[in-house]
Amino acid sequence: MLVSAGLAALCGLAMARLLEQQGRWRELAAVLAVAVVLHNVGYLWLRKRAQFAARAEPTGQLIRMARATGGPIWVRCFPLAPITAESALRLGAGLPANDIEWTEAEARERPPASVYCADRR
Repeated sequence: MLVSAGLAALCGLAMARLLEQQGRWRELAAVLAVAVVLHNVGYLWLRKRAQFAARAEPTGQLIRMARATGGPIWVRCFPLAPITAESALRLGAGLPANDIEWTEAEARERPPASVYCADRR
């Protein structure tokens, strides 16, 4: 990570130096800047988008189930941090925090409307 920061600083300094020049060097800096932006946007769109979608799928499953069933949910297994599931259920499904059960003891105390466990494909 530190190497990337150093490389970014060097590229920034080189671009600043090119922009200080006159004529073709200045045009080259503009072309390089556009190329870097297009490369990064393309990389995010073509490579990283599928990873983001795969990572978000368990959260989407949980929200869809909560909307369909209503009532308390026992979240038995969720592959991400519990705060992610809590936020998704509160914001995405409108479920109050006290309707989210995390342990078997809570589920026995008040039987949940549904049980969620992430689909492991």
